[in-house]
Amino acid sequence: MRLSLISSIRRPGFRVRPLLGFWHRWFGLFAALWLALMAITGSAVVYYEELGSWLNPDLRQVEVINPALPPETWLGAAKAEYP
Repeated sequence: MRLSLISSIRRPGFRVRPLLGFWHRWFGLFAALWLALMAITGSAVVYYEELGSWLNPDLRQVEVINPALPPETWLGAAKAEYP
């Protein structure tokens, strides 16, 4: 009885396997594009510091206006402020 019930439900012109094959093919292509995008952006995150210094070298340089003072000068200023 079960076999006759299933065969009566199926339409003669409708096949599931080609539909699933079509869906599998296109979903696989879209998934591959999505995974490629994730791989590219993930590798950019891994090399964030290197890419940042390569794209903006001027942000990694500091211009020295006044040279560093010797520690004796700092010590003398601290002793003068707080005897």
